[in-house]
Amino acid sequence: MEKNVRQGNQPERFALVGDIGGTNTRLGIMSSDGRIVERIKDLDSRRLNPEMLIDNINRLYVDCKDYFRSPDSFVGVSIAFAGLVNQTLGGMEASPHLSNYVGISFLDMLHNRLPGIHYVENDAAAACLAEYRLGAGVGAKNMIYVAVGTGIGGGLIIDGSLYRGSGGFAGEIGHIYAGSEFMCACGKSGCLEAMNSGSGIETYLSNIHVLDAYDDMWKRASGESQRYANAVGSEWVVSVETIDRIGKNIGTGLGSVVNIMNPDTVVIGGGLSSWTDDLLSPISESLRETAFGPMTKGLRVSIGSLGDQAGMLGAGLLLFDIYSAT
Repeated sequence: MEKNVRQGNQPERFALVGDIGGTNTRLGIMSSDGRIVERIKDLDSRRLNPEMLIDNINRLYVDCKDYFRSPDSFVGVSIAFAGLVNQTLGGMEASPHLSNYVGISFLDMLHNRLPGIHYVENDAAAACLAEYRLGAGVGAKNMIYVAVGTGIGGGLIIDGSLYRGSGGFAGEIGHIYAGSEFMCACGKSGCLEAMNSGSGIETYLSNIHVLDAYDDMWKRASGESQRYANAVGSEWVVSVETIDRIGKNIGTGLGSVVNIMNPDTVVIGGGLSSWTDDLLSPISESLRETAFGPMTKGLRVSIGSLGDQAGMLGAGLLLFDIYSAT
C-alpha cells in the first residue's frame, strides 16, 4: 500500500486515534491533513477492558509502522471516551456506559506502552470539534452538537472555540431533565437519554412488549441503528411513532439549550443519526416550537456529515493542535 509521507514541503505526520463509545470501539490512523488513512474493524466496547484496549492500540501501532518512517512522523495517541474525562486524572471520572474505565489514568497506560504525545477527551466534545472544523458545522461561530447513540452526549462551540466548562465536562445534554419516568444509566431518573438514546429505545420498546416477538433479530443485529431498525422493522407504525417521539423529545431538550446559548448552528450526530430523514424533521420542529422565537432566527439545524469517524477525527485534531503548539 502506498503511503503519503509528505504534505507540501513538510513531512506528513500521523496519530493513532480512537472513539470508545458505549457499544462500539473504533480505532484508526489519522493523517495531519485530516484523513482517516487506516481503520480496523469496530470492536465491541462491552467486551473490552482497559488492558485489552491498550493491547489493541499497541497492535495497530505495530501493524501500521509503515506510516511512521521517521521518528517525527508519529505524533502519538488520542482517544475519545463516552464519559466525563478528567484531564488531571488522564481518564474518566464518571461514565454510565464504560464503568470499568472510571478512575483509571488511561494516559499513564499509554505512556507506559507507546512513544509520543497522548491525549484523552470526551467523545461528543471531540466529535463536535470535528464537525465544526471539517463537517456540517463549517462556517459556524456558535454551535451545539448532540450525539444520539447508546447514550446522548453533546459538545458546544462558543465564539469559535470548544467550550469545556469549569471542570471540563460541559455539554452533557443527555442529562437535562426531560420528565421521563425511566431510570437513566447515570443513576438518576428523568434524563433526556433515559428514553431517547439507543439504550433508552431498548427500555421503551421492552416496556411496550414490541421486542418479544423479534428476539432472534435482536440477538443477530449489531450497532444501535441496525439493532433497533431490525427489532421493530416489521412493526412500521410503531417504528415511525417511536422515532418521531425521540426526535420531538430531543428537539424539546435542545430548545432549552438554544435559549441559553443562542447558537447559529445545531448539528445532530451519533449512531442513531443514520435515521436522518425520520429524526431531523421532528427534532427541528420541536426545537423551534420550544425555543424563544428570536433565538431561532437564522438557526441552521443539520445532520453531521462525518458519520462514525467524527469522534476519531476530533480526537486527532486535538492531538495535532497540542503537537503544533509545542
